[in-house]
Amino acid sequence: MTALADNVTQVAAALDTEPEARLAISLENLNLAEDSWDIGLDLVGSYAGGADLAELSDVQAYDVARFRRATGILNGEVLIDGVSYRDL
Repeated sequence: MTALADNVTQVAAALDTEPEARLAISLENLNLAEDSWDIGLDLVGSYAGGADLAELSDVQAYDVARFRRATGILNGEVLIDGVSYRDL
């Protein structure tokens, strides 16, 4: 395999270790979209950031926790296989 193929394989394997990594990638792509404001991604982020998990239903708390973890991946607070998302 070439060095690039090896790197892609390693990155894919690292992303597979973190369930919210793919959500983080999707969020990053949505943030870059011209209509991210129109789809309300900023509102979802504000809600998820301020929500008290204890006051939410189990399903809501699970979704908010996943969103927060995905956001943490994007901003480097949550590492993927010991590495920042930006450094993969």
